Amino acid sequence: MADFKVNFEQMVNVFDTVYSSLRLNVTGEAEVSCADRSGDESDVRFVNMIIGDALMDECVRVVDAGTYFKDLVSKSDAIGQGVGNALAVKDITLKSFALTGVEPDALSKQGIELRDKMNAAKTMTAADYAKKIEEAQKAAQAKLDSMTPEERLKAQAEAQKAIAADAAARQKTMAQVKAIHDAVEKGAISGAEAGVQAFVPLKKFCPNCGAPRGNGRFCSKCGNKFN
Repeated sequence: MADFKVNFEQMVNVFDTVYSSLRLNVTGEAEVSCADRSGDESDVRFVNMIIGDALMDECVRVVDAGTYFKDLVSKSDAIGQGVGNALAVKDITLKSFALTGVEPDALSKQGIELRDKMNAAKTMTAADYAKKIEEAQKAAQAKLDSMTPEERLKAQAEAQKAIAADAAARQKTMAQVKAIHDAVEKGAISGAEAGVQAFVPLKKFCPNCGAPRGNGRFCSKCGNKFN
């Protein structure tokens, strides 16, 4: 009989309740006991393969039950039970099991960041925007009043650069969202391949500057007329 440890790493596709389709790199460690194995390199690979296959099923099951993907590590015990059952079929006993990390891949990270930005924008009302602008204007004016003429000119130039950079970033973000949305609509890529980015609603934002749309016919930020 041999007891040995296995460090595992597996890519898992899940449908998160907040971020929709995600591809996650799940890592962890396990200790097993097996009567007819010595724990050599081939045994570790064999056990690793069984754990990887079981992880894909168990992570999907736990997330489908309502667990947020960032909380997967806290579900190590529940996931470990499923992994243990899969190992038991091969006469391998799972002695300990722990998930040590859950990391979205690059495309999933982009989708998460984009969804977070969109959700933050959607929750702000017109009054919230007005208050935020007023507070920013007051702070800017107070800072300008304390500056010398030379410092004021420099600050104004930097502010113009920041405004231009912000506008460019908004345009780029909206262009990326639209491109992904169009690709999904045309069938060039699937919703799963596009990740959560494919599900961002475009109609709630101004196509010209990216600001949230109100109920009027014109954008309150840039004046663009809506179709």
